[in-house]
Amino acid sequence: MKDCVSRIRHFMPFLAPNFRRFNPFLAPNFRRFNPFLAPNFRKTSIFAPDYQCITNYEKYLKRHIDNKVDCDGNSGQIKTALETLILAGLVYPVTHTSANGIPLGAEINEKYRRMIFLDTGLLQSILGLNIADFIATTDMQVINRGAIAETFVGNEIIKSSPCYEPRSLYCWHREKSGSNAEVDYVVQLGDKIRPIEVKSGIKGSMQSMRIFLQQKGIDYGIRTSLENFSCYEDIRVYPLYAIKNIFK
Repeated sequence: MKDCVSRIRHFMPFLAPNFRRFNPFLAPNFRRFNPFLAPNFRKTSIFAPDYQCITNYEKYLKRHIDNKVDCDGNSGQIKTALETLILAGLVYPVTHTSANGIPLGAEINEKYRRMIFLDTGLLQSILGLNIADFIATTDMQVINRGAIAETFVGNEIIKSSPCYEPRSLYCWHREKSGSNAEVDYVVQLGDKIRPIEVKSGIKGSMQSMRIFLQQKGIDYGIRTSLENFSCYEDIRVYPLYAIKNIFK
């Protein structure tokens, strides 16, 4: 009988006395190797209290959708959450560049940057907006309409970038005390630098664009809005839906 039991244990390790040594699910030290059970897992998990990324980003969008993030500020959890979201590819930073020449990334200032979400549909969901309302009526006033348009254009620029190039977005603001002049996006087309101004309607001042063109000696800039294709003076207009055409 003992010989029979011994053989059974030999072929059925579940009955072996030392099976706990080889079965990590039963071993006392399994918590060391299983991060989901380890006591310190919360320190490195994005689900930890200090890394409530999505929740913090929702707060960021609702409170500061058009504001700029000061990377040297004491933003605490917001700053950490944004850095994690950038690494995860959930948001894209739009960084200031002096745009004095190419490549644009050679003269960036990370102290001045804003964030755009990876998808306009998800952005609208976070903001509590319903796309059907946009389609059904033209009388709806949306406070964050401009930010949604900028997010759309930024994503179109990224999609148009070659897969072998880093996905970088740049903007420009006048580095002069008291000046509010800024351009939404600055892109490189061949060996040329082109500023892009985004408008969510059919109206809007182009003063910042013209300051940029004058300072940098550029022959024309690009405006994308709800207008149809057109061209006047030193501005070329592209409809929002056709912004990809500038890369052709």
